[in-house]
Amino acid sequence: MNRNNFIAIYDITPSAKFLYFSESFTDCCGWEPNELIGKSSYMYFHPEDHSALKRFHYANVANQKMSSMISHRFLHKNGSWVPIDTLVSYCYDILVTTTFVLGPESMDHRMRVNSVDEFFICKSDGSLQLSGAWNDKEERMKLTMEDGENWSNIVTNHKPEKRFCLILNRFTDALNIAFASSMIEELTGTPISDAFGKSIFEFIRERDISAFITQIDLTIENNLVIRIRFDWIVNQQQELYQPLEAIASCTDDGVVLVIRQTPNFDLDQQQQQQ
Repeated sequence: MNRNNFIAIYDITPSAKFLYFSESFTDCCGWEPNELIGKSSYMYFHPEDHSALKRFHYANVANQKMSSMISHRFLHKNGSWVPIDTLVSYCYDILVTTTFVLGPESMDHRMRVNSVDEFFICKSDGSLQLSGAWNDKEERMKLTMEDGENWSNIVTNHKPEKRFCLILNRFTDALNIAFASSMIEELTGTPISDAFGKSIFEFIRERDISAFITQIDLTIENNLVIRIRFDWIVNQQQELYQPLEAIASCTDDGVVLVIRQTPNFDLDQQQQQQ
């Protein structure tokens, strides 16, 4: 079966080096993953897109974006350029992406554009076009984009929010965990070795399972990017749970979750401070 999407993981350095590709990457772009791992991604992005992509990459790291998508071009091994949509989620010390080889007029593309926090297009003149944003203020986004390559500012002031990534087997009803990033243990108390291969439902509070299934089905069937909230079981006997929220997306190679603690805001305290 010829697949048109894949999962990729990048580092958060200025060169955005490749760390991981799922197996469908070869179907999409011709390369074997081990041919590109450890190399700068810009070696395989269209030269006309470099300026826009560098600004986009900086903004994702600086603002720790949960779901930001961009349309650009990737070099196929045969020398052609593959138009792709890349959905990026900042995940503590990595960028987790789901990538789709789809034309801009496809319904799947439109569904994703309408469900991500923000969507950008690399223009042929090297500029970066913002085509939609749900959450961020335009002034703040413009400021970060203009900051461009001030990576020394990130090194000095960056305080990464703790997040972890899960990749789930979409072809099993149990949604078994095929990958977990290192921060899972610090946020939930669950070691990677205890999570790997287990059903995700072994870790979700029973009352949240039905809603979780419904939302995951939506992202699998309709190519939507979904925000999910649920409680992670820390200690079942003591009824200890960790409230979490996740951005979920899906490729043929699995369901991808980038997860953080649910933000807590004391509204009364905020009003008193104001």
